[in-house]
Amino acid sequence: MSQRGARRLVLVAGALSLVGACGGDEPTLPAPPAEFEATVDVDRALQLVAGDGAAWILREEDGGASVHRFDHAGLTEVARLTGQSHQIATYGDGVVVARVACGGDDCEDTVAEVRVLDRAGKVLAEEEIARGEGAPYCESAICDSVHILGVNGDQVWLETWDILETTGDTFVSWDPDTGRTSSDPPSNQGADWLAASPGFRSPEPYQRPRSLERAPESVAFGQGDQVFVLDDPGTIRLVVGPPQAPVVEETFDVPADIFYQEYGPTPGLFFDANETVLAGCIRHEWPTSRCWIRSR
Repeated sequence: MSQRGARRLVLVAGALSLVGACGGDEPTLPAPPAEFEATVDVDRALQLVAGDGAAWILREEDGGASVHRFDHAGLTEVARLTGQSHQIATYGDGVVVARVACGGDDCEDTVAEVRVLDRAGKVLAEEEIARGEGAPYCESAICDSVHILGVNGDQVWLETWDILETTGDTFVSWDPDTGRTSSDPPSNQGADWLAASPGFRSPEPYQRPRSLERAPESVAFGQGDQVFVLDDPGTIRLVVGPPQAPVVEETFDVPADIFYQEYGPTPGLFFDANETVLAGCIRHEWPTSRCWIRSR
C-alpha cells in the first residue's frame, strides 16, 4: 500500500489520438434489420451494455479483456486489450472502454486510459487520463481501477481514486471530440446524461422476502439507473428508481429456456435495454453465459 500512497496525479491533456476515415476504402456495416433476435454462448462475460441496434459485451481474457459487438449476426470481437479493471459504456453508435495498464517500457508507472470505438470497432479517439507512480497494484481483491461514471452528451465522466487516492483530484471528464480533460467534479447532469452500469450494489431491495420454496431472484444493474429482476422463468422486471416507489416499472417477456432459475445457486445475470434493443446474459454455471438479444 505504501507504493500506491506515494503516487501523484498527472492529468494528461495532451494530444488526442483521432483516426480519420480513409475515404471510400473504409468498410461499412449494414444497418440491423427492423426486427431480429439472436442467441450466443459467451465464456467469461464481465459486462453487457445496450447500444444502437446492438449490445456490447466485455469478456475476460488471459492477460486482459476483449470487447464484442452482439447483434442480429451474432458475436463479433472488435477489440482486445491488455491491462486490468476494464469497463465499458455506450457512446453514440459505439462504445467507450476504460482500463488500467502499465506505463513506460518497464512498467514503472500505472496509467488509466480511455478510448472510443465505433460500431465496427475502429478507434475514434483515445486518451491517457491519469498516471501514478509504480506498477499497477492488484492484491487481495484490491486493484487499481478506473470507473466510468457515465456519459453526459459528448463528455465521458470517470473516477480514478484507486490510482490517485492521495490527491484531491479523483474525477476526470474527457471530451473525445476535442481531447480536452478536466479534473472538476461531475456536475450538471442534463437530459443527455446516461449513467454507466454501477459497480456492486446489493440486490436485496429488489428481491422478494426470503423463502425456502424459491431461490433469490437474479438481479442485474443496467445503464441509466435501470435495474432488471428475473421474477419468473421468461419474465424480466425493469425497475427505475427506488424499489419502494419506482419511477418506471414494467415487465419483458424473454426466452424461458434461457432466463430461468431453480432453487440453488442464483445464476449471474447481465441485462440492459434502450430504445432499440433488449439484451441480456445469464450464467447458470461458470464460465459460460447464454446471451440473447432482440430488437424493440
